[in-house]
Amino acid sequence: MKKKYRMIAVLLAAMLLFSAVPCYAASGAVVTGETVTTTAGKDIEYRVSITGNPGLVGYRLRIRYDSSALSLISCKQGDFTGSGTTTCGETDGGCNVFWYHSAEIASDGTLFVLKLHVSEAAEVGTYPITISSDAMYCVNYAEKPVPLSCVSGTVTVREFVPKIYGAVCEAKQGEELLYTVCIEDNPGIASYHVQVIFDANVLEYAADTFLLPEDGFAGGFQSKFYSNAFDAIWYSQADTTEEGALFSLRLKVKDNAAFGDSVVTVQAVPSDTLDVNEQPVVFECINGTVTVARKIEVTFPNAASATVTIEGTKGQIIVAALYDENMRQLAVAMKEIDAADAELKLTSTVSGQNCALCKVMTLDSAFRPICEAISVSRAV
Repeated sequence: MKKKYRMIAVLLAAMLLFSAVPCYAASGAVVTGETVTTTAGKDIEYRVSITGNPGLVGYRLRIRYDSSALSLISCKQGDFTGSGTTTCGETDGGCNVFWYHSAEIASDGTLFVLKLHVSEAAEVGTYPITISSDAMYCVNYAEKPVPLSCVSGTVTVREFVPKIYGAVCEAKQGEELLYTVCIEDNPGIASYHVQVIFDANVLEYAADTFLLPEDGFAGGFQSKFYSNAFDAIWYSQADTTEEGALFSLRLKVKDNAAFGDSVVTVQAVPSDTLDVNEQPVVFECINGTVTVARKIEVTFPNAASATVTIEGTKGQIIVAALYDENMRQLAVAMKEIDAADAELKLTSTVSGQNCALCKVMTLDSAFRPICEAISVSRAV
């Protein structure tokens, strides 16, 4: 008789070990997969979270998806706890995620984040992300099974790429500028959290810093200012597909800002950029630039000469050239800047040939261009 009971126990253990069962339909702990929107060829982060966690020392979840459209890049532990060990392995048609710890954890939050690659050949459509549990490993400290109710998610592949991007603009030292962040191809959002980060050595806030568009994006706004960054949070009770300006910042170029391009980083926080169902909407974020322009003045005393005056930095080099209307070079000159301003005079070396254009470029001490050459035509 004892042998018979032992055999039944072995069979039951084998059934638990080799069969993954759907997460329990009972109330209690709920494991939820996201709904993510993206386009073919992109990498995405896919979060799986838990609520109502009564206490776990381990879990094993099986994630199933269309491996012809999605593939696993990596997996990292979420914020539901900083303890324990998370491991992940790709399988045919998905992956398995396993977490274990020596003590019971009863907190809610993100269990893990999968980084997935969407195939370049993925067709437009919605791809299910199915979640199931392995009851043998979903246990509490007393090694009792913890019932889990799973809500699967999806990855929707669209034709277009929703974008949030920063402006590309130019200003001189000491000047103010209006820096605008825009949205394009909006699939529908009920909230966004956008961060703008700039170089504090180049830019600073000016008066009336934060400006909202007059039309569109009705709802609530919150903002926070840092020394070199800005946070904008918008939220509403319904999705909007509005496009155009999200907000504008009034900035000032510092008096001693370095000349050339300064990158302005624009990024959306995925956990706060959601549709009305509180599902993340993934945007491609494109950084902007503010070009700190030099004060360059080109005058033409006569038809055969030019004078270039430039505001520069000591140790840099100014190069200028004169051209006729056929873009034949008539004269060239170069000078190292040894003060705040530099003046360079050019005279045509081709007798009787009038100049039509002057090009000016600045180089650093290693003779590398600092910014693109400017061209000034002579008024005829």
